[in-house]
Amino acid sequence: MNNLTKESNNRGRGTLIFYDYGNNGSIDHVTSILNDREMVHASTGQMKILRVSRDFMSKKYLDDKKTKLYYRELDWEKITK
Repeated sequence: MNNLTKESNNRGRGTLIFYDYGNNGSIDHVTSILNDREMVHASTGQMKILRVSRDFMSKKYLDDKKTKLYYRELDWEKITK
């Protein structure tokens, strides 16, 4: 991960979720939490950013036990320097 984010146990607004579908160290997708019920998801198929339920990715992509998730927050102190 880059140095503009930091590890997070936070699961609140603005938290970035990185998806490694093959658990091979390569990030395949990123979403961001909006609130308790929704997140934003970039849809390649629809070629736009979608507002979806927080369990959208779970239903669609996380049934495969190989997928690893990384939760990160933007490190605003580093970004604003």
